[in-house]
Amino acid sequence: MRWFWFTFFRLLPVAVVVAITLGMRAVLSPWLAWVATTAVGAGLAALGALVLRATGVGEVTWRNRLAGFLLPWGYFLGRGQLPGIVLGCVLVWAALAGAVLLGHDVQPVAPVGAAPANVATGLSWWLVIAWIVDGACLIYMIGMLRKHFDSGSRVTRTQGKLVLLLVAMLVGSIALHLGGNGGLALTVAGGPTLLVGGGYGLFLGAILLLGRNVRWN
Repeated sequence: MRWFWFTFFRLLPVAVVVAITLGMRAVLSPWLAWVATTAVGAGLAALGALVLRATGVGEVTWRNRLAGFLLPWGYFLGRGQLPGIVLGCVLVWAALAGAVLLGHDVQPVAPVGAAPANVATGLSWWLVIAWIVDGACLIYMIGMLRKHFDSGSRVTRTQGKLVLLLVAMLVGSIALHLGGNGGLALTVAGGPTLLVGGGYGLFLGAILLLGRNVRWN
């Protein structure tokens, strides 16, 4: 049950951004919808900062919980500093809104004589999910790179390569999607992540199911 609520409260802010973005897009052009959604995110982040500043050091009150909802992201990017957290949160809002608008407004080009409207719509939403997952991994890796940066460290070089790989996946997938290659864009964005994440999930599952009966030494 704890994992359910943890996942729920992690996904709830994403769902809020998606709902606001689609609501803005229903009445505005794509660019104005993106600007308006980002402005809403900036306003909520600023409100979260004000709530935190009104809370005393070491106090745990309703203000902390409210600030957690208003500032759900940015902690890795901001390294625990409030200005950096606010900026990181706004950047995540902007990126999420951009991903939703791309998936909502740009559809893969259908072959001549074909009309796969429903397939194209579904494929775009799978792309949005893949972009969100890749973006979350990218934010995490950038935060880890900023926190443990050491130019002479092998770990830092590995983290830097992973950051570049995630950026290349996102940029390549978006470019393919804009060019009408939706299936290939989904493969580029979601294939490596699914492969790594699925393998890790199977490994954890094997440990949880068999670990009690297997001697690992």
